[in-house]
Amino acid sequence: MRIHDNEALFNAANSKRPVIGIYIFDDTEFRKTGFGFDSMASHRLNFILESLEDLKKNLEKLNIPLLVYKGDTADIIPKLDLDISAIYYHDEGAFFEKNIENKLKSRMKNTEFYGFYGRNLFHPDDIPYEKNAVPSVFTAFKKKTENRTSVRAVFPDIKIQDKVVLDIEKNEIPRIEDFGFSKYKRDKRSSSDFYGGETQALKELDYYFFETKLVLTYKDTRNGLTGRDFSSKLSPYLARGCISPRYVYKKLK
Repeated sequence: MRIHDNEALFNAANSKRPVIGIYIFDDTEFRKTGFGFDSMASHRLNFILESLEDLKKNLEKLNIPLLVYKGDTADIIPKLDLDISAIYYHDEGAFFEKNIENKLKSRMKNTEFYGFYGRNLFHPDDIPYEKNAVPSVFTAFKKKTENRTSVRAVFPDIKIQDKVVLDIEKNEIPRIEDFGFSKYKRDKRSSSDFYGGETQALKELDYYFFETKLVLTYKDTRNGLTGRDFSSKLSPYLARGCISPRYVYKKLK
């Protein structure tokens, strides 16, 4: 959901192939959990839709179109009339996402797949002990890791690509009503509006680090429960990939 420090996008853009962005709201995202809860509620969906609008604008500056669909990923992508020779993506280790990836690979045997790690501060290959020895508590992980490895550098910005002409039907980002939700309204009682997107994520980072320097008092305020400034408010942006953890680290340094 970003163009900065995006290893998958960087490698695709340097592959000398025409680059197209594809985002799919997979059916599994809207399933009922085993406890009967909805996997996707309106707050998260609205955040994703806003992030997609922002991503589309940022990609357009690079001459990269963004196509958005909803349905079965493993069914939609193989049927797109795009002559896809390679797929570059950020690896997701979770159960449903790995199932989608494996199913897609089985249906596109003549397509090259390149997976990258884009969520983590540390690359998994740089963790200085066996993966089954990763502590289950964060503080223990921090103490065991921080002095024994380093954070990799961020990837360079993407260069403007040759314009891609697509012979497809008009493709628009869906509205929240298209998913069966009513029009979204923000709750005025919230301490933060949480507008989705990379642009907003970078603004939040600038506010917390440089405009207010609130990061300097984080250790004193981090246990606060309500209010705007006791923490960075970057969690939803990190969770959806709107901002890179390596980029945050670089700015902090």
